[in-house]
Amino acid sequence: MAASSCWRSWPACSGWSFAAGPKPASLPEQGFAYEWVATPLEKAKPDLLGRFPELETALASTATDSIQLIRFGIFNMTETGFDRSAMHRPVTVQFPGTVDILSVAYGESLKTEPNIEEDPVVESGRVTLPTFGMAGRSTVIFNFILRGEAGPVGVTGEVEGPGILRRIS
Repeated sequence: MAASSCWRSWPACSGWSFAAGPKPASLPEQGFAYEWVATPLEKAKPDLLGRFPELETALASTATDSIQLIRFGIFNMTETGFDRSAMHRPVTVQFPGTVDILSVAYGESLKTEPNIEEDPVVESGRVTLPTFGMAGRSTVIFNFILRGEAGPVGVTGEVEGPGILRRIS
């Protein structure tokens, strides 16, 4: 097939196929999941910096070398919501000993009102997030400000219904 005709019919000649519509009923729901993204402070764009209102306070009396901004998302990938009492084990995020946790704060939520009533608890390299509820197909995001070149090394949590917290892969 000539390059110009392949370009016009790209999905067909590339081997890719696209389907629109609802998820097939045979696929299992993903459940309770998390993912995180780290950005070095010196590479953060203004829109990301704007999502960390606690940044100025967290860095007020410290050098800004080796600072990482982490957006930590928790996803209820099921159709069913849950309330805070369904969270059997709160989400706990473990970091290596080489990381200093400068700040952890609720960032935002998508398609849910989590009603977070407590602050995250930070103790020697471990963060325990407060319990919260989530609507089905929703996201809750926490902001972590760290000094060090590493991300989470362990994450745990469990909710009645969606189950054990797993990393999106």
